[in-house]
Amino acid sequence: MRDQGEHVISAAKAALKEGADLVCADAKGRVRVDTGRLKESIKVVDIANGAAYEIEANAKKKNIAYGQFEEFAPWGHPFLIPALEAHKDMIHDKIKQAIDAAVQRGS
Repeated sequence: MRDQGEHVISAAKAALKEGADLVCADAKGRVRVDTGRLKESIKVVDIANGAAYEIEANAKKKNIAYGQFEEFAPWGHPFLIPALEAHKDMIHDKIKQAIDAAVQRGS
């Protein structure tokens, strides 16, 4: 992609960010709400200058981040992985389309 130009990388990063935002919004809709702290803690974090994102859910209760328990414990209610699974193919397609369009436009 670098050979094609920075505009191609920027297009891919923008599409990836849109995808991360979509997964974040979906996760907020799926999370079980008790106090609302966990839902409020769900956010997109840029970890590689737009080339990679994490979705955090780091609400704490008694100094323990309990989002992991809600996601992975047998008694929990998964919300992050189902949100990603629901959108991963579409996100992949959007990134591919963004790259193709940027290549077609040229620099």
